[in-house]
Amino acid sequence: TTGAQVNSLIVGGDYWRLLSAIFLHGGLMHLAFNDRALFRVGRDMESLLGSGWFTAIYLLSGLAGNVAYYLLGPNVPSLGAAGAVFGLIGAETAFFLRNRSLFGKFGGQRLGNLAIMIGINLVFGFTVPGINNIAHLGGLLTGFALGYVMAPRYQVEWTLVGAQPVG
Repeated sequence: TTGAQVNSLIVGGDYWRLLSAIFLHGGLMHLAFNDRALFRVGRDMESLLGSGWFTAIYLLSGLAGNVAYYLLGPNVPSLGAAGAVFGLIGAETAFFLRNRSLFGKFGGQRLGNLAIMIGINLVFGFTVPGINNIAHLGGLLTGFALGYVMAPRYQVEWTLVGAQPVG
């Protein structure tokens, strides 16, 4: 449990565990799942928001997910980056919601894909023992809120190039 989130230890003053647990995993498969998700969602979000906002959303979502688990979860050790990754998924969802009219059919498809990804992962989390869905939901909601505030709102600006004045 070195570095893992253990709520009884946090009550005793080990607040750093709320952050350190984001960077620890319970085995190679756990690490592989989170790395794959981070790669798929992370590269898009970093290119849309920049490295600074990407890092802020990742860390704050992971921290918020762990705080949610601290407040609502049992005293069972928890670790992993899924709350932070869910935060990036929430931020991407907010981005496409804010800009859905601009992205048209692609934006709608992307939102549909994100909804399916969220749904499958939450169902998986509620049916497979040992998955911390409280942290997932805390990260998702925090990432959505941060993404909605931080996501740029794009507008199309039309200009006519090469046209000759009438007259």
